[in-house]
Amino acid sequence: MTVESSRSSAITGNDGVAVDQLPLRLTEDDILGLHVLASLDGVADADSDGFFETASFTMREGVMARFAKAGMPWPPTADSVKTAKSVADAASASEAASASHE
Repeated sequence: MTVESSRSSAITGNDGVAVDQLPLRLTEDDILGLHVLASLDGVADADSDGFFETASFTMREGVMARFAKAGMPWPPTADSVKTAKSVADAASASEAASASHE
């Protein structure tokens, strides 16, 4: 499944190039779950736009929940990415230091 981004100018891939599509690997359970949610939303089987909206909403809600759990504000900014990388680097360095003392 490929998801188009409406904020392509703000998203870059590992190579620094702007990304306007995000390939996602979904399991059969993921797809079935999205179909269930779309049905609960009243989306008809043939309504691909409605299915896309349900999938996008569900993903956005999940991302927002992860931000809240991490204590980070929504919506994200470029500084949010820098902060997350700094925190991850510090955690990784701390784990490496702990492992070297064992």
